Amino acid sequence: MFAKQSPDRYRPQMQQRMAKGNLFVGLVAVLAALSSCTPHGDQPQLPEADADFRRGQGLVSKMDYSGAIRSFNKALLTNPNSAPAHLEVAYLYMDHASNPAAAVHHFNRYLEIDPENDQSKVIRQHMDNCKMELAKQFLIAPVIPTVQRELDGLKDEIKRLQTENAELKSEIRRFKDFPPQLEPMPTDEDTGLPPLVPLSPPSPPLQARIETEQSSFIPAALGNPAPRYHEVRNGDYPAKLARVYGLKVNEILSANPGINPRNLKIGTRLRIPETN
Repeated sequence: MFAKQSPDRYRPQMQQRMAKGNLFVGLVAVLAALSSCTPHGDQPQLPEADADFRRGQGLVSKMDYSGAIRSFNKALLTNPNSAPAHLEVAYLYMDHASNPAAAVHHFNRYLEIDPENDQSKVIRQHMDNCKMELAKQFLIAPVIPTVQRELDGLKDEIKRLQTENAELKSEIRRFKDFPPQLEPMPTDEDTGLPPLVPLSPPSPPLQARIETEQSSFIPAALGNPAPRYHEVRNGDYPAKLARVYGLKVNEILSANPGINPRNLKIGTRLRIPETN
């Protein structure tokens, strides 16, 4: 039989093994944390490691806000997905550059890159304030006097049309309630006038005379039509006028012997001959 051994004999060995196990677990946790902090693939680099970002922070502390905006924008050119750089430049545009549109853009980019951050509610409130400020700028923008006059004229026209519309609606309601009664046409007996007698056709000699005069007058009128004229406008030239009126160039030049075909003066009246 073996002698019974005391459990205190193995206690130092067990404590040493437990210490080694805890050390191993700690090393694994540290390696996991380091692997999660190390950039992989397309993950953006931390902006604190960027020289332009650090320069922007230094310029903010010196109250050189325009220089800080330039530095943060340069940092964003290098790393467009830098959420802290978007946030810093958004606050600068909002508080020191009076540029609410740029502030809204960078606040929005910050939320797109880091939507689960603790400041999202405050940032959305800043975006709403910037949008309201942007709307105020448009509302109080100076209006050109001519545009203001046109707006005033449109307002007057709208008022006039509204008044006419109300009057027409009132007339329509009145006609619906009280339709007009048409009076019958008066007869000859009502007016006391003699009845109308239809005209008799002209006698044959008179009819023949009318036809003769018409036959002699119409050909004469058609044979001597009134002359046509064209007032020269910008871009006119003889070939163009010939196409417009269905003539030849020589016909237009012959009807206007005193003109210079290469330099038609605007406002000159040209005689347009009749087409055959």
